[in-house]
Amino acid sequence: MKIMKLPGFIVCLAFIFFSCENDKEASEQSVLAQGVKDACEITVELMAGQFTDVGEVTALLDGPTLTVTYIIDEPGWCISSTHLDVQLAPANFPMTKKGHPKIGHFVYSESIDCETYWEQEIELAILDGWQTGDQIFIAAHAEVEGGCGDETAWGEGPWQFNPNAGWAMYFDIDCP
Repeated sequence: MKIMKLPGFIVCLAFIFFSCENDKEASEQSVLAQGVKDACEITVELMAGQFTDVGEVTALLDGPTLTVTYIIDEPGWCISSTHLDVQLAPANFPMTKKGHPKIGHFVYSESIDCETYWEQEIELAILDGWQTGDQIFIAAHAEVEGGCGDETAWGEGPWQFNPNAGWAMYFDIDCP
């Protein structure tokens, strides 16, 4: 009788052990999946001279950090400077009285030596009042070289700063 109870006891222990391991793996996978779920991104075209697609701008929001990347993928083109600003409301972008963006006043600006890649990491705590889940507006400007000379380029967005004059635009990232 005692011999019959021992194998049953061993089977029960094995079941509990493997059950706990599976729960641990499931828990780790849930944490990983949650981390992926918390990150979201948007990619827009980088438009030079209003009509020439020279690359893309990607905004990756991962928790309190926004990473904006400019990539030139059109042969013969490169970036000579960048101007980037992020705001919680479009009215907060630095603007002229006529409604044009003041790119020289954008928070993140850099002159670079004809590169095809540029990245800026932004801690969103700098945005007064930012909370997880807030919509973030992004104005991504670049000066690019190639084609027939130098051009202004904007990350293509659904909104223009001044639809009646100019084509400067912005986009948003809105993650639940």
